[in-house]
This record gives sequence, C-alpha cells and structure tokens, in this order.
Amino acid sequence: MTTFEFDVVYSEPQVRNAVGAYFRHMVRRHFTWKVVVAEAVFLAVMMWAYARRVGWALGAIVLSVLVEALFLLLLYRSLLRNSLDKYHEMGVHGAHVVADDLTFTVRSDIGMSQLPWRMLADVLETPETLVVVMRNRSMFGIPTSGVSPDALAFIRQQIGTGHGAA
Repeated sequence: MTTFEFDVVYSEPQVRNAVGAYFRHMVRRHFTWKVVVAEAVFLAVMMWAYARRVGWALGAIVLSVLVEALFLLLLYRSLLRNSLDKYHEMGVHGAHVVADDLTFTVRSDIGMSQLPWRMLADVLETPETLVVVMRNRSMFGIPTSGVSPDALAFIRQQIGTGHGAA
C-alpha cells in the first residue's frame, strides 16, 4: 500500500489564489460563454441599428448581461469569503495530509476530512498550491511548498487516472 504523509502551511495569498483558480475553472466549465457572446453581439447590432430608438428588448438584454455579471461577482465573493473564513478560523494555519491508495485525508485544528479518491473530480495547479476539486463542486487547496514531488505526482495520478477522474 502506497502512503504519503506530509504537513502543509497555509497563507492568505495561497487561499486567495486557490479560490481564483477554482472560480476560473468553474466559469470555464459551467458557464455558457456562447450565450454571453451572442447577447453582446445582439446588443451591439441593436445599438448600431437603432441608436436613437432603444426599445424594451435592448433593455432586457442589457439587464440580463448585468444580472449575469452580478451573479459571477457574487459567486466569486461568496467563494472567497467562505475560504477566508475557514482560514481565519484555523488557530494554526496548517494541516496534516495523508494520501494512500484508498483515501485522501486532511486534518487541521478545525476538523478532518477523509475522502475516498472517487469523491475527488479534478486537480488544478497554481504556482504554490494544488487545488483539489470535489464532485460536489467544492474545493480545497493543498500548498505544495515542502511537499515531495512523488507525493504530488501520486495525488495527481489518483485523481486524474480513474480513482477520482470526473
């Protein structure tokens, strides 16, 4: 049985970068860019063609674009707030990680999560952090500083090649 154990230390910039990476991943994966582009093109054509006669349809399209932008802003803000709240809740900004053939376990002073690999859908990478995306569309970050390359490769392999792949 393969087992890797290591300790990680979190910093606020790492948390912010992990949230940013996860947000960009969610937007790319789940947000329909075609709709936004079509709305923008339609809006531009309507404004060009009917510059002085702006009707209710144009107003509705502008409103929908603004609502979508507001939704994305609120989504990012809530992800960031929840992650920073967890970070500030930690007395010691660190965790103990155990990755073995069956589970991925993270333990800190605010709790423990022991997850089977099949619950993990994807892994994103920033320069300082592995961002682990879970199937329930939540995430957690694992700082990579001081972690052996073999342990990181094992985590990537477990998530990316069958045990946790989406």
